[in-house]
Amino acid sequence: MGRAGEGRVNRKTLFEEWFAFAAAVIPEQATDVQRREMRRAWYAGAATLFSIITSGLDPDAESTEADLAYLDSLNKELEKFAIDVGEGRA
Repeated sequence: MGRAGEGRVNRKTLFEEWFAFAAAVIPEQATDVQRREMRRAWYAGAATLFSIITSGLDPDAESTEADLAYLDSLNKELEKFAIDVGEGRA
């Protein structure tokens, strides 16, 4: 996790990530309703993840080992889901 002054971090917006996701997974023949519902679901997931992260971190100014372990566990859960999607289990 980068702190101010520790070099450049490429910070993408949710908007940018939505379009990358949509381009990768939504078929061209999807209807406007399907696209809208996918976008709503994607943003709902992003909002939920943001809420989980911000409510679960220690309130200290600096990240703790527990914070880093928590973020790592969330990352592993997301990676497992991506694998499950790729293998047709999700």
